[in-house]
This record gives sequence, structure tokens and C-alpha cells, in this order.
Amino acid sequence: MAKYEGSKKTMRALAAYTNLVRATDSIVGLLTKQLDSFGLTMGQFRVLEAVLHVGPMSQSALCEKLMCSDGNMTFLIRKLMGRGLILRETIKGENIKWTIHLSPAGQKLIAKVFPQHARVIRARMAALKGREQETLRNLCRKLGYGNPGRFLRELVIVEE
Repeated sequence: MAKYEGSKKTMRALAAYTNLVRATDSIVGLLTKQLDSFGLTMGQFRVLEAVLHVGPMSQSALCEKLMCSDGNMTFLIRKLMGRGLILRETIKGENIKWTIHLSPAGQKLIAKVFPQHARVIRARMAALKGREQETLRNLCRKLGYGNPGRFLRELVIVEE
């Protein structure tokens, strides 16, 4: 099988991406095991956590916050409603819009799960000093919210 050999810039970008994905997968693997013990998927946890920390919100606001599709959010909400962990209330004056709230059972579960979740993350992130964690946070924000125009220009630039 042929080995890919791109420019130095491309190879550096691929190496950085590979390390980022491996680090993320390592942490997500630990968190997934922890959430499994509560019968939650990562997506379900993210919905509960968002409503806990931001407060009740519409399904579209949840989709935007969690960067997921409407269909996936509908699936997650149905699963959480089926378990009695969230409530969906109709927004006054709107026929098809709802506000998603934590039910008492959902509040109790997320209050139990979140501190453990935070401990797993803290323990894994302890490999980095505080300043390194801040640097990582800022770099990830830059990657996640970078200049889309520049990104599109980079896509059409021919490798040097």
C-alpha cells in the first residue's frame, strides 16, 4: 500500500489532527464507560447537561448549542422523555415549538452523574498544567470558530 506523502504543511496538519482525535477518543472512551453505568449515551448526557447549565430551551436552541441535526435531537429527546428525564412544554402562542425542561428524575440523575463526569475530565486533564489547559482551550476555540473565509480559501490553494 502506498504511503501518503504531502507537503510539510499538510503532514504537520495531519499529525496535529491525528493527535487531537486520539486524545479526544481517549477521554470520550472513559466518559462513555462512566455514562454507560447510568444508562446514558454521550448525546443524552449532553442534552441533560445543557439544560442543567443553560436552563430550559427550545429544541432548535439545543440543536444549535450541541451542534447536531434536528433529527438527531428529536431522537435524543424522545429517548429522554421515554425515560422520564425531560419534559417538553409547548411554547405559548406556538403550535409546534416546545421548551425542553429537566424533570425531577432528570434533575436527580444529572446531579448524580455530572460531578463524576467532571472528575473523570479533571483527572485526565491533570496531565496538563493549568496554563497548558488554557492554551488548549484557546486553540480548540480557534479551530472550532476560526475564520470560515480563510478556511474556504485554504481548500482551493494548491499544495506547494
